[in-house]
Amino acid sequence: MLAGVGIATAEPSVRREPASEQSQQRDYEPARDHAPIADTKCEAHTLESVFEKYDRPVPSGGHGQRIIRLDIHETIDLGLAPFLARVLDDAAADPTVALVLIHMDTPGGRLDAAQKIKDALLKSSVPTATFIDTHALSAGAFIAYATDFIIVTDGSTIGAATPINIGQGGEAQPVGEKFVSAVRAMFRATAEAKGRDGRIAESMVDSDVEIPGIIDEGKLLTMAKAEALTHCVADFSATDVPDVLSQLKLGDATVDHPKLNWAERIARVLTGPIVSSLLMTFGFLGLLMELYSPGFGVAGTIGLACLVIFFTGHMIVDLVGAEEIILVTAGIVLLGIEVFVTPGFGFVGALGIAALIVGMALAMVGADLGFSWDVGLLGGALGRVAVASILTVLLMIVAIRLLPGAPLLSRLVLQQEIDEIAHDTHDHESLVRQTGVAITAISGSGKARLGDNTYDVVGEGDFIDKGDEIIVVRARAGRIVVSKKEV
Repeated sequence: MLAGVGIATAEPSVRREPASEQSQQRDYEPARDHAPIADTKCEAHTLESVFEKYDRPVPSGGHGQRIIRLDIHETIDLGLAPFLARVLDDAAADPTVALVLIHMDTPGGRLDAAQKIKDALLKSSVPTATFIDTHALSAGAFIAYATDFIIVTDGSTIGAATPINIGQGGEAQPVGEKFVSAVRAMFRATAEAKGRDGRIAESMVDSDVEIPGIIDEGKLLTMAKAEALTHCVADFSATDVPDVLSQLKLGDATVDHPKLNWAERIARVLTGPIVSSLLMTFGFLGLLMELYSPGFGVAGTIGLACLVIFFTGHMIVDLVGAEEIILVTAGIVLLGIEVFVTPGFGFVGALGIAALIVGMALAMVGADLGFSWDVGLLGGALGRVAVASILTVLLMIVAIRLLPGAPLLSRLVLQQEIDEIAHDTHDHESLVRQTGVAITAISGSGKARLGDNTYDVVGEGDFIDKGDEIIVVRARAGRIVVSKKEV
């Protein structure tokens, strides 16, 4: 195929000459020692060979066949991966589907999301194509390489896929060589899985990769339409989607345009950085206010609901696994023990909060820990959890000190605690020698009922079990000492 020439009257090329044995055996190091490939010719294969591979009817105009069109016109995020996987599964179950066509114009996005999409495309049992109109950069190039056909139009670009880490302030930061090498290998393997030259794919990721006649060392490869056609990155050119289908002999096929379902829409919202951070903040705030007050009420319910919503969204996009569920469940159980069993707040509660924080951070990365750390996903997730935690403490301080009488706070903090605060202003000496009942086990400290009121108390003498009768030994504001009543 000649550079820049469409193939409306010829069979589109879909396979390339296999890489040389030397190229296949070498490791994923910069390709400085390779000869120029500027004169490489794309090997022409018929459409029959591709469609027969997928056991699909060979295109002959497309009458009675369906095309599934997916648009990637924005930043690639986590919510896109389950949507595309679902569409591919549905297409595989429908024998009338001839092609899944991705209409792409994206600056890139999250690599972990693109990796999930790439895996789904490589496992697809339906022919796939990407029409680049007009950009397939970074993660977009990764996805395009995983499809059977790549089609370009005037102004198209593909490449610029070096991985970066986006810091908390939104600034781009470089990643380590270990991660660059891993991404370079993934690009190469994906390209070669579809019969494309792996060296070119590597040069889009790593500026150290040099290919004489195409890209010099120190520069990152991004190809325009003519270059992509010349070097067999793209299969052919087209002006629009109907032109693409016409050249694939599917001009008479019906084009369906599936949309996100309600769960996928919700997941894309819930996994966004702003919404997920707010859910964490109010989840932590509700649990903290519940620990601040005795019993369990509205604050704890709201906090747990926020955390459940947070994890539900991340579960839909396949970020939450068994480890995260175990950590979060353990954290909630430990906090429950702290609230209902262990008096005051100590090691058990701190351990529960730590388990929640780690579980939530892992739920936002959903990848190997080493991989996540190298690319900054884990550090970024921990940073977001830390920011949410700090904001939670600040809101709690504001709520307690500045808005003690606000209606909302009055509903969140149980009235029982307000009653106890009121009792602190009374003469506690009147409680001395008063008897009551331990409503928790008292080993050091606990809770007891004296008359109609519940107090935080400190035990003295023998261990006091739940339900034992107690008597007040000493009392002052903020400290009531009790002992087990002798029978």
